[in-house]
Amino acid sequence: MPPKKQKTGDSNPSKSTMEFTLCYIKPDITSQEEREKIMDDIQKSGFTILYSVPFHFTKENAEDFYREHKGKGFFENLVQFTASNECLVLILAKENAIQEFRKLIGPTNPIKAKEEAPETLRAKYGTEGPRNAVHGSDSQESYQREVELFDIWIPFKDQRTPFGLSLENFMCAENLHFSFCEV
Repeated sequence: MPPKKQKTGDSNPSKSTMEFTLCYIKPDITSQEEREKIMDDIQKSGFTILYSVPFHFTKENAEDFYREHKGKGFFENLVQFTASNECLVLILAKENAIQEFRKLIGPTNPIKAKEEAPETLRAKYGTEGPRNAVHGSDSQESYQREVELFDIWIPFKDQRTPFGLSLENFMCAENLHFSFCEV
């Protein structure tokens, strides 16, 4: 169960920087125990996990997801790896979620992450190359495109919330967590 949500004090959502971001725990993290450790690290960093669902990329899904890398030397290997096993998709919320999650996951290369940012998720759980444990949206535009690719519940697509609540009020709702898998 996610931690209790705290009211931040400013109930004007237009002043809030609260936002969503997308994370997926990559196919190299296959044990439930390791996935739970990653999710625990995410929550300890102040993120609320709003939604989680297992997802298995097809080759076509992976090519579309990583289309900005098409033509690069690592593209085929990345697509093959991404489609190799089930991943776990998460929607996270926090103030400045995209920027804060990028800090939490660390450098793309896990070896570089271990040297430069050993406390990050990729340093702790990644191994090498595309096996860097987690993906995180790098911009609002990427988030919206990725949510659509994963066909995730549309209210999360453009920073709107279910039930017509402002994002801040949604975050303050007690015991609100959408999960379509046991995690």
